[in-house]
Formats: sequence, C-alpha cells, structure tokens
Amino acid sequence: MGWYLDLVFGLNEHGVEVLGAPQRFVIDANWKSGADNFSGDDYHLGTLHKSVWEIGAFPISFQDNMMGYHIQASPGHSLSFSMAPNDDEPGPKFFGYPERIAETFTSDRISEDQLNVARRSRVFVGNVFPNFSILALPMTEDGANFPPTAVLTIRTWQPVSEGKVEIWNWFCGYKNMNEEEKQRSYRAGLGTFSMGGSFEMDDTEPWITVGRTGRSTAAEVLDFKLNYQMGMPGIGIGHPVEDWVGPGKAFWTRYEEGVQRNLFKFYLDIMKAQPGEWPPLTFDEE
Repeated sequence: MGWYLDLVFGLNEHGVEVLGAPQRFVIDANWKSGADNFSGDDYHLGTLHKSVWEIGAFPISFQDNMMGYHIQASPGHSLSFSMAPNDDEPGPKFFGYPERIAETFTSDRISEDQLNVARRSRVFVGNVFPNFSILALPMTEDGANFPPTAVLTIRTWQPVSEGKVEIWNWFCGYKNMNEEEKQRSYRAGLGTFSMGGSFEMDDTEPWITVGRTGRSTAAEVLDFKLNYQMGMPGIGIGHPVEDWVGPGKAFWTRYEEGVQRNLFKFYLDIMKAQPGEWPPLTFDEE
C-alpha cells in the first residue's frame, strides 16, 4: 500500500501538511460502511451523487470517471484510480492540482512509474485496513464562481459501537501551495467532503439506512444478503489486467467490487483467526 500512498503524498520535496483542525462528527452507522465506500465503491456516483454533476462541482463526466483501475494492494488494503487512458488526455492531471504546483512534481522521491500514474490520475480513493481512508480529486464548492481544484482529505472511521461511528476528517495540501491555493482547496473540501458537504450528506444517509435495514426483523426473516459479485468471472465488465505497473492485483474498469471483497475477506479472516495468529498478509501467502 505504501507504493500508492507515496504517489499521493510524496510528489515533491516539500511534502504535505494539514490545512486545519479535524472535523469530528458521529453518525448512526457501522464503521465498515465508510471503509467499504473508500475502498472503491465508485459506481454509486452516477445515482447517489447525480446532483454534483448538475451543479458543476466535479469536472469529469460519470462515464469518463469510471475509466480507471481497482487495486487490491494486499489483503485488506484497497484503492481505486479514475485515470486517463494515456498522457494525451486533457486532464485533470495530478488529481487537479494547480499547474504551478504540478510543475514541481518529480520522481526524485518516487519512481517514474509512480509519477506517471499520478500524472494520469483524476481521482485517487483508498482505504488502509482497517479504518484509515484517503481521497484526492478535483472539486469545487461553487461551480458557478470557482473552477475545481485539488482536494486531499484523510479520515478515520472510529467505531463507537456496532451501530455508531465517529468520523475524524482532515484536509491537506502541499506545503509549497500559496495561501490562496490552500484556502481554495480547503473551501472546496468543506463544501463537498465535510459534515455539511454535498458528498457527505449524500453518503451518510444510505450508510445509516443500510445498517438499520440489516438489523431489521425483515432482514432476519427473509435472510437478506449483500451482493458483492461485480467483477467475479462472468459478472460485469471489470476484468484483471496483467500489465499494471504497481504492486497488488489490478482490474480495469472501476465497474467491479473486488476491492470491497478484499476488505471484507481480510476482516473475516482476522475475526476467524486463533489468538496470536494472523491471516496471510500478502497474496503470495494465500
């Protein structure tokens, strides 16, 4: 997973800093709903977040945004890239960072392959098992007045109980961004991925109702099951790729759910393990 974190946080010599105090808010949902979402639950954007496109908050069409890769970095660790198919695509590149900042991104601290992946990336979203998530993408809180800019948010899903989670949410930026660029990124983040942001308000409602429905008498009597089959052989259009430059298992396109199965399989393996034992930590051990 470190290979992927480095191409988000290690693009230049200056590094990344936190732009403000964390937001903390509690919702009536299980912590795994957030981890599931950030592992690579991408296709819900076209329905649940449809209004985001209608107000111009996100600069990439739904169809283009679904082009990219799902990566199972190692057991439990999952991520997703919305990525242009080649360098000739107009962008956004480098997650939407201003061109002035993108010009400072080099392979001094990462490999050329990592730099090229970052250059082609529109969106990075991932979850470090069990409950630390990262999101980098171009957003705006006001499409009529401000163009999208890079937003980088990191967060933890802190369990309070089986049906309640406290979210700790930070916004970050590269240290060599000027004050105006940092404020633009911070405000774009507040308007989209905060307790009052457009994405957050969309996402938390189904997380709450999924848990509520799962605890219901109907779910028990009717033996409800969650369906995570997309990307399995013969189901959907996502398929494994062999020429991916990074570690882990890669799938094209983002219409698949192997990243979520990877999260839950490792969680299940840990819960079933005997005291003092760990399930395999690499795919080679499985």
